[in-house]
Amino acid sequence: MQESPHPRSLAFLYKGSAATLLAAFVILADRYTKHLAITQLDPSQTIDVIPGFIDILLHRNYGAMANVPVPIFIIASVTIIVIAALSHALWKSFRQEHLVHAMAYTCIISGALSNLYDRLHYGYVIDWLLLLGRSVVNIADIAITIGIVIYLFSQARKKKPDIVLTPPAHSP
Repeated sequence: MQESPHPRSLAFLYKGSAATLLAAFVILADRYTKHLAITQLDPSQTIDVIPGFIDILLHRNYGAMANVPVPIFIIASVTIIVIAALSHALWKSFRQEHLVHAMAYTCIISGALSNLYDRLHYGYVIDWLLLLGRSVVNIADIAITIGIVIYLFSQARKKKPDIVLTPPAHSP
C-alpha cells in the first residue's frame, strides 16, 4: 500500500512554488527593465514622469549603496555572504512555516542576485529610476527594500507587548 504524502510536504511545495515565482518575477522584471534602460536611454537625458518625484535616467552605480566608492570584490564578497545567510534563513522559514518571512527573504535575495549579476557582468549596477530627485534605483533595489520592510513589520507585529491593566494599589 502506498503512503500518502505528508500534508506539510504539500504545503511546503506550494510555499516553495510561490517563492520561486516571486523570485523569477523580481529577477526577470529587473533584468528586462535594466536591458531597456541600457539600450533605450541616453545617459545625458532625463525623462520626467512626475517631475521632481519620479524621473527616468540611466545611471551606472560603481560603488555600494548611494554610490559610496567600495572595491567591487568587497561588495561582491559581502553580497555573496549575505545571500548565503539569507538563503539559510529562507530555508528555516519554510521549515517553520513562516510564509511572510519566506517572501521577505525571497525579495531580498532575488534583488541582491540581480544586482550582483550587474556588478560581475558590467562592473557596476544599472540604475534607472530617479526618486524625489535624489536616489536612482532599479527594480532589484525596490524588491530589497520591500523585503526588508515586510520582515521588519512582521517582527514588530510578533513582538507586540501584551497590555496588562492592573488596578492601582490601595494604601491603607
